[in-house]
Parts: sequence; C-alpha cells; structure tokens
Amino acid sequence: MKINTDLVKGKKYSSAVKPNTLKHSQEYRVLATLRYLYPSKFDTMITGEAPDLQDSANSTGIEVTAAVKEDDMKVSRAFSELNQGKPKDIEKRKNIIKSSGYFFVPLKDEKVAISTSGTTDGEKRFFQESIRRKTKKIQQYRSNFKRMGLAILLPEIP
Repeated sequence: MKINTDLVKGKKYSSAVKPNTLKHSQEYRVLATLRYLYPSKFDTMITGEAPDLQDSANSTGIEVTAAVKEDDMKVSRAFSELNQGKPKDIEKRKNIIKSSGYFFVPLKDEKVAISTSGTTDGEKRFFQESIRRKTKKIQQYRSNFKRMGLAILLPEIP
C-alpha cells in the first residue's frame, strides 16, 4: 500500500482541526492500518458512512470509534484553540480545560501542555462501555453487510 505523505508533509495549520476532519482522519488511519497488516484482505475496502469502512465486494463493514470521553474531546478542542481568538475566548477555553479536571503544565517560551491523572480501572470501564455502545449500533448495518467489525482508537490529547 502506498501512502502519499508528500501531500501532507509541508501542510501548515492555522487553526484547530475541525471535528469532521478529525473523524475522517481516524477512519483513514484505521483503513491504512488494516491495509498495512492485511494488504490483500482489505484492498477493496473504502471509507463510507454507516458503517465508516465498507467493502461491498466482500460484504464487510467496520464501524470506527474513538474511545474518549466527551469531556476529553471538549478539552482537546479547547486546547487546540487555546491561543486563538479574543482574550475572553482564551479565558473561556482555559476554564473548560480546568473545569474538566485538567491542569496546565508549563513548558518553555510561554508554551503549556495539559495533563490529568486517570485511574486504570476507570479507563478500563470507559473502554468497555465504548465497545458496548458501538456494538449496539453495529447491528443496524447487518442488513447490508454479512460481516461487521469494530475498530477502536485510543487517541491521545496533544
């Protein structure tokens, strides 16, 4: 499989990545991983909608989800947009981050990272709940696809 990294190598971002773009990038990441690990098995699979990855020729669908809490998604977005916009917007984003249990870790040159402490048991429960939630959704695709799969990403907040 050829992944054309030259298309994105020099890409500069001037704002936060939009949620829809992030969702599609996660789907492509899963598809690229599957094609890398099993080149002939997933060579006809494409991205789609409901389920996210589809192979009509082999009647296979895969739903992609990120195992991340909604609060963590909000924090990730607030952090990516932190230093953009008006001062009141910056304070609002800082409050979103702090109120979700994150704290700022000073780096250098006024740059910061964010961090939170998590419990292993809590993370396991959340991961299991992500699987349960998506498993229910997968059933609705069974009429169009004989085989269905679930891909779960464990993204990290930058």
